[in-house]
Amino acid sequence: MIRTRKRSARTVALLAVSTAVAAGTLALPTASASAAPAAGAAATAGAGELVLPAAQRRIPRATRILTAGETGLLLAQEADDRLLWIDYATGGQTPLATRLDSKPVYNVDSGYFESPPFSFEPGHYGAGSDTVALYSAAPAPHVTLQKAAGEPVADIAIPQGQTYVGTLGDTVVTVTGERSTPTGFHLLKPGGAGGAPTDTQVTGFPAGAQLAGLTDGDARSVIVRYTLPEPADSSPRWALVDLGTGLARVLPDRPFPDDPWEVSDFRLAPQGLIRVREGRRQMELLDRAHPEAGPTRTVDTSVLGQAEYALLGKDTVLGMDSYAGGSGNDHVGSLLFGFTPDGVARVALPSARAQLVTAPDGSVLTVGTTAELVNGDIDWAVQRIARAAGKGDGAGAVEVKRVAKIAPVTASVYGLALGSGILNTADNSTNYLPADVIGAFRTTRLSAGGSPKALSTTVDRLVSGRDADCSGWDRKRCLEMFSGGDGNHGRSRSTEQGGTVLYRSGSADWGPRVTTGDSSPRLADLSGRFGVVDGASSGKQQVVEFKEPDSGATLINRPRVAAAVWGSTLWSGSATDGTVTRQTLPGGAAQTVFKTQGDCVPSEIQAVGRWVYWACPSDWGKPAVSGLYDQVSGRTAPAPAGTVLLGDNQLVRHPEGKGLELHDLSAGLPAGGAGLPTRVLVTEAQLGASTGRRTGWTVDRFGGHVAYVDDAERVHILPTGVTPSPMSAIDSRPPAGVVDLRTVAKQPWTGTWWLSKPAASWKLTIRDKATGRSTVVARGAEGRGAISASWNGKVPVGTLLLPGDYEWKLTAVPADGQGGEFTTSGPLTLAGPTVGKPRPKPVN
Repeated sequence: MIRTRKRSARTVALLAVSTAVAAGTLALPTASASAAPAAGAAATAGAGELVLPAAQRRIPRATRILTAGETGLLLAQEADDRLLWIDYATGGQTPLATRLDSKPVYNVDSGYFESPPFSFEPGHYGAGSDTVALYSAAPAPHVTLQKAAGEPVADIAIPQGQTYVGTLGDTVVTVTGERSTPTGFHLLKPGGAGGAPTDTQVTGFPAGAQLAGLTDGDARSVIVRYTLPEPADSSPRWALVDLGTGLARVLPDRPFPDDPWEVSDFRLAPQGLIRVREGRRQMELLDRAHPEAGPTRTVDTSVLGQAEYALLGKDTVLGMDSYAGGSGNDHVGSLLFGFTPDGVARVALPSARAQLVTAPDGSVLTVGTTAELVNGDIDWAVQRIARAAGKGDGAGAVEVKRVAKIAPVTASVYGLALGSGILNTADNSTNYLPADVIGAFRTTRLSAGGSPKALSTTVDRLVSGRDADCSGWDRKRCLEMFSGGDGNHGRSRSTEQGGTVLYRSGSADWGPRVTTGDSSPRLADLSGRFGVVDGASSGKQQVVEFKEPDSGATLINRPRVAAAVWGSTLWSGSATDGTVTRQTLPGGAAQTVFKTQGDCVPSEIQAVGRWVYWACPSDWGKPAVSGLYDQVSGRTAPAPAGTVLLGDNQLVRHPEGKGLELHDLSAGLPAGGAGLPTRVLVTEAQLGASTGRRTGWTVDRFGGHVAYVDDAERVHILPTGVTPSPMSAIDSRPPAGVVDLRTVAKQPWTGTWWLSKPAASWKLTIRDKATGRSTVVARGAEGRGAISASWNGKVPVGTLLLPGDYEWKLTAVPADGQGGEFTTSGPLTLAGPTVGKPRPKPVN
């Protein structure tokens, strides 16, 4: 059965769920960037390289059932130029020899194909049988008929002066005159004299009828829409044409003669007709042989808006809202209802694509899922709906049989961040409501030492579309992301309820937040608890401290300049010359450290460890320049310009039109003007379209790896082989120097240290200065970016230490095994009443 397409907004309705029966699977396109890989362990490629599989797009692959026959159906689908015949019994697919002119492109926001290379016209590819019709205008207009995906059985030449409209069963329908306003209909069938088709002109239309197009049909009949030249009644009318005789008879489309718009359409089925009265939200069932006898049943469809309908059996109506895009709609599909004779509207499918195609046996085909919709991946399939076995027409039960699985589409990656071996990505998986929710953040924890391995992956918070950095249905690599190195990450336009927000890795909750008061804040840099936020429209810049949950504060408010944070160190350029300053946050004073080449005003500064990268744009004839400052040697030297990210002892650059190149800084700045050791890390072909830093590729400032997204939406993590720096504390919130033993149980002694790279393990020891004895009071198996240690004043056996002078020491073992243990220490005085013998004097 064939259907015309309608477009309208979706109406939500909540009713009970029907029984579902599953059978058969179908693997659709393979070896395509748009085909989602099977779930499973990440693949590895190259020396130590880790390749993470692509996620699944939330919106299922768009499909179009072109015709449904006795044994199977013909399907077209997004990103696939094949026409696929799918067998009902096995779910197996057979591609036709004929292919589409291009791969269909689907707009997930609007819910429609963009200039589809296939026809939506009823019967264009056939209807009502296994006969598939393939029309071609060259070398002369003709239609090739074949059975399913088999060899051609007939080739029908379109007579001169006629235009192809569709094929119903083995009958080819043509028109004379213009296709949109034909002057007559003709029925062509193979088997005429001399190999030519027989040609029967359709008769029986009312006098003066102005013909239009086909609206529905099967192997026996076709419904034709027309109007009459009556000034008082210009609304559509319908006639049912017998394909055997070519005789048209008018359908009862004026139940109320004074209201010509009462009927909006008719739907054809093997055992009846539906008279659609959409304005009243009613469907009237008519006897196909005697439609003039009046309705056999009236169905209330008020739970639906503008909808698609099909008749199942004699008296069960299937209906779903026409699926169209729009903010706030469920873009997966629509609820499919079964309106059964018992007067109950039951949910036959929780979500389905707004297309219902009736097969010759009276079953109805659609594409959807039998599972309730929740955030996450969707099992989308061709579904066949029939009356439940053993149930009479009056019972009301339907059954759903799975015919073939529809392969998902890979999720488009918007952006990525990598810090301390924690990979954060944003993609259009999990949930999608344009402008509101455009996907989800994911976290993959990587092994902290050696070649990267994926330890775990979580789907975290949904990605908001309200900040519009990824507006547009086909956008990708559009969301600039930053890693704080301590498990939190942010996006450039990370505005939530007026605040600039960080997101916790592995959690659906917000992380720390700060409200700057700027109308369009943009996160420009992030390291641990400190960040730089630029006002996109105000021209201001705020250096901020993020705190839990939303008590962050602005530390510096100034005109926008080039700036970067590395731990608690803020590097700032000048707005007037090449001066670059350094200061310790939250309250240290700025000190001049170096000047840029030619005293140019920097537009960009990056800082990692001993290295500071700066860049100045071209200005009044002066070329753009960039350089590196080495804090160890105090030297400044030229450095590559362009799209650059600074890492630990390395600089990664994307030269225009190329891939990624790595500049090794581990040996310091070369003497005598020599260039930095450089090699190609990722080729142009490997990088593909992922040319934007922090959107398509990034560098782990707190670990050393480089990550990029390929054109198949897989994330690659590469070890660079560059010698890393020794571990250091780049920021700290040191513990108190004096602890009152009387209150420490309720107010534990706590310190936090932000590390330059991950620790495999750590421990906190307390040394008694009087006895020289050290006691481990806290330890941890791993530290990613930050270590927080807390102590209640007791030794492991559960007793409090005596008052006196002590020293605390934190020891951390680097996960990469490079650079030896990191230690930091400080004095500690335990205060409280002395119990027992006097303590000995401290040992110097």
